[in-house]
Amino acid sequence: MQNIQGEALSMYEKDKLEWCKDYAKQMRDIELRKYDEICAYILEFLEHYTKLTAEEIAKQKESTKTRGKSDLTQREKILLLEKTDDLMFSLWGNVQGKSVMHKRIEFGPYEAALPMNKATNPLIFRCLWTSYDYLSQYKIQDDIVVGGVVDFQMYEYPKQCLRSHKWTMRKVLPIEERLNNFSFPESAAGNAIETPVEVSFKLPKNLFIGEDITALKIGVWDAAKSEWSTDYIAFGKEDSKKDSRQINFTTTKFAPMAMLQSRCMDYPYQNWWLRCISEDLCLLDLWTKRIKLTFEIAPLEIKLVNCDVPELQHLTNKAYHPGFLLLELQKCGVNLMPRNEDAKLAGIELKDQAAEELAILDVSNAVRAFHFRKAKWNQGVAGEEGIGANQVLIRLRENLEFDPEFLEDYEPDWRYVSWWNNKCAFQVGCKDTDAKSHADLPKGQVTHCLLSQAIETECTGQAHTTTTDYTQVEFADTLKKTLRLLRLFSFS
Repeated sequence: MQNIQGEALSMYEKDKLEWCKDYAKQMRDIELRKYDEICAYILEFLEHYTKLTAEEIAKQKESTKTRGKSDLTQREKILLLEKTDDLMFSLWGNVQGKSVMHKRIEFGPYEAALPMNKATNPLIFRCLWTSYDYLSQYKIQDDIVVGGVVDFQMYEYPKQCLRSHKWTMRKVLPIEERLNNFSFPESAAGNAIETPVEVSFKLPKNLFIGEDITALKIGVWDAAKSEWSTDYIAFGKEDSKKDSRQINFTTTKFAPMAMLQSRCMDYPYQNWWLRCISEDLCLLDLWTKRIKLTFEIAPLEIKLVNCDVPELQHLTNKAYHPGFLLLELQKCGVNLMPRNEDAKLAGIELKDQAAEELAILDVSNAVRAFHFRKAKWNQGVAGEEGIGANQVLIRLRENLEFDPEFLEDYEPDWRYVSWWNNKCAFQVGCKDTDAKSHADLPKGQVTHCLLSQAIETECTGQAHTTTTDYTQVEFADTLKKTLRLLRLFSFS
């Protein structure tokens, strides 16, 4: 499914994206329903999990700590937990209603205390976690969910079944009645009157947070508004600990919770280099706002290489489709898939999409002959305006020997090319060393439909021949998809 979604994003296939969205929603609705069914089944037969064995009862009777207990045949508390890489289901039960005031219940990496009025009552406390965002993945919003979604819910402790001789009689209830939810807060204005409860999240080992852990927010899902809200969350003096990768906070509402991060944590991109190192293999060095990444792009696959970031090691040196890899990086907190709506949040001008697409098509075919890099004046810098939203500006230099880097790398060796929505041309007055951009056509030159036409009289014959050789179809297609997803030419 993720491959299909990534492919659809890279090919602008809106109908297929809608199909993916609908299919994923149906599957996730089924999964959530299954969680409820499992939970209801466990509560229906809860005595199988709470009853002590004869040996355990004997040990309880021998222990001085258990003297005076009302029921030595039942466990005080139970904890059931099953976890995979993408899902966690956990149930905790306060079987005998012992006080857990000011104590956090531990569900693997997630902990939460109970509200004060429930801390001394028999009840069931459930924690669900999914590695994916099943609530807001497709919403247009300023933040993305990282680290998955956690949902704490409290349920009424089930009534005991009746026993007579060898018979056990229990009332079989529908799921909705069996799972009698204790809402928190209990009133609509609960965030103003409820005492906050403590919650703690340990960050997943594959979540990259950079140097500033405070960039992470905690959101609680507001079902009425269909959006994440931070109104119910408060942080204490030790709200976050980067070394222990832990976030402590309080909440006045139990509902799906998630760690939120700005979509623009890693773009606008600071710099990028794109060049071939063999006939059908290119390297893309990408400097984001927080991290440098290197991608190796080949026919039908892309790899993250030369990466020493611990949180990304599970993705390093493995071949994926472009969309799949970038969606996996997004789950790890490295979002490299900008949307048009992100331009305003990123503080840049959104480029004309037709101009961007024309540049992508030309660069994908010419990369075997040229080394391409970000141009400083593609976007404005330091308050100075760039080349304009209707154009895409890129630096290029011949690279017929497939050099990863140039031993001699000086500004005069580079040329600048601009794309409009229907043409392209070389530009002057917009070098990276210029204090301001005064982009214009070189004297005596005109615009052309394709880059291969514009370079015909401006490069070597071999470079022009290589650029007009369209036999490396799968390689060029994979590079096109990568560039469309990364939006390098708009967000740098």
